[in-house]
Amino acid sequence: MSQGNVPNVPPPMYQQYAWPTAPARPVWPIVIGIISTILGSLSVLGGLGGVLTAGAIAKFGTAPNLYDYAADWYRPFMTILGVIGLGASACLLIGGIRLLKRRPVARMLHLVYALAAIVVASVNLCGQVAALDFSSMPAPLRFGTIIGFAAMPLSVAYPIFLIVWFSRAKIRSHVTAM
Repeated sequence: MSQGNVPNVPPPMYQQYAWPTAPARPVWPIVIGIISTILGSLSVLGGLGGVLTAGAIAKFGTAPNLYDYAADWYRPFMTILGVIGLGASACLLIGGIRLLKRRPVARMLHLVYALAAIVVASVNLCGQVAALDFSSMPAPLRFGTIIGFAAMPLSVAYPIFLIVWFSRAKIRSHVTAM
């Protein structure tokens, strides 16, 4: 005979009590942490490669490059921007790792990266316009420079997203509660 037909029979013990469950943790720190760690590590490697390449060009020379068609102040200008960009990339890498570990400092590291990346990209664009002589450049070099100008909005998309994301009140409360 089934229990459904017998009156006043209590349900089995396992159905009487609900097991306590921990509140669900948000998933966004893992997603943004992974993206930031990957982008940060690639940017740090690219920045270090840029420094090594600039040193090799200065020592050994190369085929015509951007510096041959730029004002004298452009090489130190780009070196300074490269060092600042490398520091910003390191902030993104460390911020991504800290976000994966759910540390509150991750928010500040992401915001420092975002602001530095936007400033470096904007100053770089203005510096290139002011320093480069486009009329005397060979066509392939001019084309590469134009592609760089066109990619500028893409280079600031993630930093702008981070500023908007970490400025939301709900996200700020999540970060402080980590």
